[in-house]
Amino acid sequence: MNLSDNQIVTLPANAFADLPPLKELDLSHNQIVTLSANAFADLTALEHLDLSFNKIVTLPANAFANLTELKILNLYYNQIVTLPANVFADLTALKELHLQSNSITTIDRNAFSSFASSLTALYFYGNNLQDYSLSTFEELTNLTRMFSTIVNCRCKNNYGK
Repeated sequence: MNLSDNQIVTLPANAFADLPPLKELDLSHNQIVTLSANAFADLTALEHLDLSFNKIVTLPANAFANLTELKILNLYYNQIVTLPANVFADLTALKELHLQSNSITTIDRNAFSSFASSLTALYFYGNNLQDYSLSTFEELTNLTRMFSTIVNCRCKNNYGK
């Protein structure tokens, strides 16, 4: 379903409750600032979600709840600053994560835990990553493509110290 370029500003909880099963949802090029918890919870068959070119600053807990079949998540060209713990908790099948060209400075050491063994591609360039644990990336055991620039890092060792 293509809902791009529609001036959408917010996505309330259960925004897609009455839709038939979708495999793809394109919400790119809108004005989305806020994702509510459980906004996509009813889209359990979704495999590709595009939220690129919006104005998202924060990702709330459960924003991607029940998206256990999601394989590709596009969040590039937003204004995301932090990736908190378990923000992607239900994304156990995720293969590609596009986070490039945001304002990400901090990643919690458990942000990627749910898809550590499934993720094969991480696009992360164009951010200003400064605070993260080295183990955050080391646990991505099947990663074959990582596109990133890391500058001014206040890196924590594998023990979070």
